[in-house]
Amino acid sequence: MLRKNNLTYFITICWMLLLANLYALQQPISFSSHLNDFYYNPALLSADKDNGIAVQTSFSDNDDFNIYLRSSSSISFAYLNNDKKYFIGNGSRIFKNFYLGTGLEFKKHKKTIKKIGIIYRPFDVSSFGIVAQGVNWKPDLTTEIAIRPLFFIRKYSSYLNLFFQQPISYDYEKDKYQDDDFIIGGQVEPINGFQIEASYINDKDRTYQIGCKINFSQFGTAFISERTSDNHSEYNITEFSERKKRSIFSIGKHTAKITISGNISQEYEGFSIFGHKSITDFEIIEQIDKAIKDKSINKIFIEIKLFTCNYASLEEIRNKLLKFKEQGGEIICYFEQTGRGGYLLASTADTIIMPESGMLNITGFYAETPFYKRLLEKIGIKIDVFKIGKYKSADEHFTQEEFTEPAYEDYRKLFDSYYETYIEEIAEARKIIRGTDALKEAIDNGPFTAEEALKYNLIDKIGYKKDAEELYKSKSTVKVTKGTVNLKNVYFKNYHWVEAPKIMVINAIGTIITGKSQKNPFSIPFLGRKFFGSDTFSEMIEKGKKDRNVKAIVVRINSPGGSALASDLMWHKIYQLNKEKPVIISMNGVAASGGYYIASAGTKIFADKMTITGSIGVISMRPNFSGLYSKLGINKQVIRHGKNSGMFHTCENLTDDETAKFNKLTKDWYNLFTKRVSCGRNGLTQNEVDSLGQGKVYIAREAEKCGLIDDIGGLYDAIEFARKIAGLDDYYEITFCPEPKQLFKGLTDIIDSRSIFYIPDFGDMIFHSDIDEDILKD
Repeated sequence: MLRKNNLTYFITICWMLLLANLYALQQPISFSSHLNDFYYNPALLSADKDNGIAVQTSFSDNDDFNIYLRSSSSISFAYLNNDKKYFIGNGSRIFKNFYLGTGLEFKKHKKTIKKIGIIYRPFDVSSFGIVAQGVNWKPDLTTEIAIRPLFFIRKYSSYLNLFFQQPISYDYEKDKYQDDDFIIGGQVEPINGFQIEASYINDKDRTYQIGCKINFSQFGTAFISERTSDNHSEYNITEFSERKKRSIFSIGKHTAKITISGNISQEYEGFSIFGHKSITDFEIIEQIDKAIKDKSINKIFIEIKLFTCNYASLEEIRNKLLKFKEQGGEIICYFEQTGRGGYLLASTADTIIMPESGMLNITGFYAETPFYKRLLEKIGIKIDVFKIGKYKSADEHFTQEEFTEPAYEDYRKLFDSYYETYIEEIAEARKIIRGTDALKEAIDNGPFTAEEALKYNLIDKIGYKKDAEELYKSKSTVKVTKGTVNLKNVYFKNYHWVEAPKIMVINAIGTIITGKSQKNPFSIPFLGRKFFGSDTFSEMIEKGKKDRNVKAIVVRINSPGGSALASDLMWHKIYQLNKEKPVIISMNGVAASGGYYIASAGTKIFADKMTITGSIGVISMRPNFSGLYSKLGINKQVIRHGKNSGMFHTCENLTDDETAKFNKLTKDWYNLFTKRVSCGRNGLTQNEVDSLGQGKVYIAREAEKCGLIDDIGGLYDAIEFARKIAGLDDYYEITFCPEPKQLFKGLTDIIDSRSIFYIPDFGDMIFHSDIDEDILKD
């Protein structure tokens, strides 16, 4: 709503325009007024996206009714009963703020009328429309210019729209185009959800229209009267749209339903021949954000089923739920069985319900790591290791029978931090008396039946799903909840005329490699299933760089590291782009070693509370299969030129010269690593980076204290900072790269031999943290 002083000024202007017959609108062609406007200009289908149905009826003629089915993503349809006409139309975006629409109008025993519409919007306060229609190559034309006079109050500029329309018809007798009677009009919304519409046609009958429209969120109804000097008619337009609009008043309160299940990942998985379904953490966060923005939603009902998700993503989802509660919302949670991660989300609820037969599987944190030294010795395989960093431990799985003391100390500290953070958050959310000590004692008695969970104050009620649903249907402390909504299907009308500036999110997920990104059907031990390629990353960066509508880029990293060369190529791309556009880093579950290498080039680094980062060090492993070949009775004869020619081959022991060269390369890469971090983190010298390095891993809070990251926060926090540093207001669009794959693109990826199976190159130095986020998944 407008402030009081602005509102008085606003209404005064509107009534002056009305009295002067200069205000109002009947079917403009350069902006949307009703869902049926695509019939007059099909370009509006892409310029003002909305889906729904509209029915127009006449109060004076029962046979005069029209039906309009609008779809911005496919063909739209209209049926005009009085004239027995059919219309189909489609619209598309040609380039930024320029839209084209085409349509065909059919009538029995009549020639087909073709329509072509164009809309161009150079600014958010002006729109130009042109429509050509006819049966031959000399069509009638209609041109229109629309403006928003309240441009000086940006927030309310869409509350008043004025237009001037000039029809131009072809005179076959004079064989030339001539101007017809012009139309002037507009639309005003003095209060949210209540619009007044009118138009004036400068013809001999001095025709004018005036009407009003009332919006109730997704439902709207308009009453319009058309009058001439000797005639008048009235009609009604009723419409149901997909997108929520400004409403004249709220129709009760609603409960939003969110189901947590399946594989929750950080990027769109695309098509799977196995029918595997996944949802991204951002999609869930976006659903909760819709509930925060939608004032008609006062409750969220969360049903937690079996799922997998890393703890950093759970933290982001949890923080959004807490923000909903901060704004006065209520959360009800139901689960039948869940574990640590599910309960981390459930603990945010005001009421937690589980059935008597349910199970709460909280027993603490547990992880196990395999060591293969004795197995490799038995089969005759030796691993040559070259590394810098006493905490660097990726090799120890193959060269030791258990972790060395520095590596174990690092892991122990990391696990302690995770456990303490988890306990603190649960104790605070559940308001447990005696706090963390009491919760630790309770967890030592887990897992819990429903009765035990109730005893330890881990849940609030024992009941089934129906009992939980009754809770959110009952009377709340403020208003009665009328029903439930699926947040996936909630969309809000975009009142802006120009396309939103973009913030691009680039997902850098998986082990870092050179070349193109790859995805194996099965996970490789210590390397995972996903491989993020430097060429793929470069293409994404170039795409964001060239798109003028992209004002900032957020690189979301979930990677334990990988190729040293690929890491440096990615670092350089970010460093160079930072000179033109801000690049913000958002660390998810793991951004360590090579993952931290590329992050250090960002303008600002955000990390989730549960993010594992650091591991600044270098390690390279070379398998030696000579012992295995001997056991199998295989003999290889070698011919060589160059004293280091056998460095990257695996059939014989390294020479002293080759060993020395490996050690030198490792030192050079470590020096480059610390140099790059120091360059990106301006407050740290190279010596300081070295003291923080040596392969040591950090949880986010520790990393913030020592200057390796800038702030604790998730993807939404990084996007919000990118918005501010790019100078954007609240109107912007978030785009993801890579984009979700369509069905046939997914099929071609499966058929493409390059993505069937990826094996890493042993000849590359490796920045790898040995942190497997799967051990910290629920």
